[in-house]
Amino acid sequence: MLQADLLWRLVKEIRTVKPLSIICYTGFTLKELKEKRDLKINAFISEIDVLIDGLYIDKFNDNKGLRGSSNQKVHFLSGTYKEFADSFLLSKRKIELHLFQDEYLVVGIKPHEIKNLKI
Repeated sequence: MLQADLLWRLVKEIRTVKPLSIICYTGFTLKELKEKRDLKINAFISEIDVLIDGLYIDKFNDNKGLRGSSNQKVHFLSGTYKEFADSFLLSKRKIELHLFQDEYLVVGIKPHEIKNLKI
């Protein structure tokens, strides 16, 4: 959210070419963002379908859904993903692992079952 204006402009530009859904993670809560009354942040929030807010806290990582820890809240800001609420809150976590010659890329939130993978 510290670069909300640039993100808003990027989303607007991409959407001129093709449809795009936005799922956004932020360490701020939605309440904190609204209290800022920042026009740039509000413009970007208006483009977001799902906002997952709050700081990630490792001891609250309950290994469920697409939020990182149980203190985080999932906000369905558009109706686009409301029917998939259980996926965001309860589904078993999965990751994508992309291997390269000297490095790897992990996409997703590491499930507890994967103990030795250092991300």
